[in-house]
Amino acid sequence: MSTPTFPELGGCGRPARARIEFYSPGRTLHGFLDGSAHACPVHVEQMEAAGREAGFTTYTSVLTVETRCGAGWDYRTWRRIDAPEPDPNVVVADGQEHPAWCARLPDADGNHDWHQSGWHTSGWISTEHPREVVVAEAALTGSYSHTVGRWLYAVLVRFTDVDDNVEVREYSLALEQAEVFGALLVHLVDQARAGGR
Repeated sequence: MSTPTFPELGGCGRPARARIEFYSPGRTLHGFLDGSAHACPVHVEQMEAAGREAGFTTYTSVLTVETRCGAGWDYRTWRRIDAPEPDPNVVVADGQEHPAWCARLPDADGNHDWHQSGWHTSGWISTEHPREVVVAEAALTGSYSHTVGRWLYAVLVRFTDVDDNVEVREYSLALEQAEVFGALLVHLVDQARAGGR
């Protein structure tokens, strides 16, 4: 029987609250204890899943020592796994990781406007002006995909009729599409300022 490969732990480097043990098949009831990992409340399920996907049986308990999320040991080689440094651009609130630009963080009373789908949204940036008939607004939205191991972003654009105060349209543009569209708008404005040449 092949020995499972030790899983990639990930983690965030913040204070850990749980210890996850990884057991490979063996003659004893639980198998062989091959390694352990420490996780914060946000990353417990992610590390348990990584262990199971690697072929281990996992057992999770409350951590009684001070350590950081993502630290661990591979007991087969006595390799110590260091926790990553916390990302200053990520805020943990209400049991969720939020980008620092997310406007859906809980307030002091714990109230929040948080999408349960896991998408974070910044505040809206508006072009409102007294002489405008339509107000254009834009916001950034994003979600971390564990499947592809990176953040996925989109730009939200919406237009509101000033006279009737009615939202006309809201669109979601992929980041690459928003980048091209933004460059196109800049190009058109430059052309207009140059007299249409």
